[in-house]
Amino acid sequence: MSRRICDTSLTKYDIVKDVLKSRNYVQCKPGAVDANWTLQWIDTNVSVERILDMTVGQKINHFPGMESICRKSRLARNLARMHRLFPDDYSFTPRTYRVPSDLASLTLAIKSNTTKTFIAKPDAGCQGKGIQLFSDEEGFKLAMERASSFVSANISLDVPVPRGPILPSEVVVQEYIAKPCLLDGHKFDLRVYALVLSVNPLLIYVHKDGLARLAAKKYVQPSKENFSHVTMHLTNYAVNKDDPTFVAASKDELEGGKRSMSSVLDWIREQDTDASRDVWSQIKSVIVKTIVIAQPALEKTIAACRQRMETSTKQHSSSPCFEILGFDIMLDSKLKPWVLEVNHSPSFTCDSELDTRVKSAVIGDTLDLLDVPLLRHDSGTDLSASSPSASGWEVAYPSHDKGVYDTFISAASSILGSDTELTKSRKAFREAKEIERVEQETKAALIRERAKLLRASCTLGVAPARLVPLAPVVIVREPPVRQARVAMKMASIDLGDAFKFC
Repeated sequence: MSRRICDTSLTKYDIVKDVLKSRNYVQCKPGAVDANWTLQWIDTNVSVERILDMTVGQKINHFPGMESICRKSRLARNLARMHRLFPDDYSFTPRTYRVPSDLASLTLAIKSNTTKTFIAKPDAGCQGKGIQLFSDEEGFKLAMERASSFVSANISLDVPVPRGPILPSEVVVQEYIAKPCLLDGHKFDLRVYALVLSVNPLLIYVHKDGLARLAAKKYVQPSKENFSHVTMHLTNYAVNKDDPTFVAASKDELEGGKRSMSSVLDWIREQDTDASRDVWSQIKSVIVKTIVIAQPALEKTIAACRQRMETSTKQHSSSPCFEILGFDIMLDSKLKPWVLEVNHSPSFTCDSELDTRVKSAVIGDTLDLLDVPLLRHDSGTDLSASSPSASGWEVAYPSHDKGVYDTFISAASSILGSDTELTKSRKAFREAKEIERVEQETKAALIRERAKLLRASCTLGVAPARLVPLAPVVIVREPPVRQARVAMKMASIDLGDAFKFC
């Protein structure tokens, strides 16, 4: 099998295809069913079934199960759990409420609020759509309506929006960071790229360059009068690019509404304070602390895939998956990094030379790392020396803080185990209640049918004691196992019960 065949039929990004071509990858023929690819690049989540269909040596650009940190509500829940265990280490995300799970505490926070501003976001939203700022109960109701309207109007979006009724659980509410670090008077955030190359051993890289995205209008402290000024409070490029005051990225990457992350970090370091000198290491630290939350679940999923592959002779000596994540990180006025979101499929759209330079480097450096045999990666070894010298990726894990991070992984694993047991018990309880409900419905239906016969037999003068038993009435929608259990139960029904209905 050729080592240079790629399948990019499921990605919309031309830059991905261009960089692959520059690395001597040959694209599968359009429309052809070619299972001999080495690398498949897609823009959506991957399922376990897709991984199981892969053969030895094939790689795909997503892990199944990364939703535990890439869905806003799940990220909030998991970070909150870790914060309860490690309050000092996991204090890098704004206080977040999941609606309706945390509705009571959110309502209390809103009613007792005098200074805080909140920001509501659809759980599966992207590009700043459906976002609303508020500070009181009236604003909260409006924010819920706006977020729900977004979900209703975007069922067909290229994001994982749940089907069925639109529920308020699809909204997360965060405390707004009211004192952000400002760049030329504008609020900004950083799009930092992280790479998970493997989950066992866990290998995490952070790219030296990324993007700084600025709000189009100069920042003013939030108030009811300016809550609707989205191009002042939101840094999403998709929101700001159409604002009349938006300035495109300059060639020197030092001006405009989008700048290179490296130039912004250089500007911060020039302030020559302890916080400014330490900001990059702090950014890498919060990224690793976030990713390790997902590691136990990812490892369990990949291990299960490998076990099934081995039984079908599809053995993988290295990780079949890798993933580029886009972290949205904001710095406050004290240069503390805050994790706002994690994107499992960061945009590789290129609207400027800056976009092309940064994103092609991220993709190309990733392909270079994929060519490094995984056997060279030891979970206890600093991988800096084994990385390609020209690569923009920096090893973030393992590192000199590996022991500390391993403590977090163990805690996340314990949470996963308790979740698994809780899920099993809840599932068993729900199944038992469902069986009981079906049995009661079926018994009542059977008795009603027999009662009809009894009434008919009384009219005809036929003795009811020896009526021909009716077959149990089985609810067709129920699974076969439950149908069988119900049928067995029905065999013991006393015909005398039917007289209650005469």
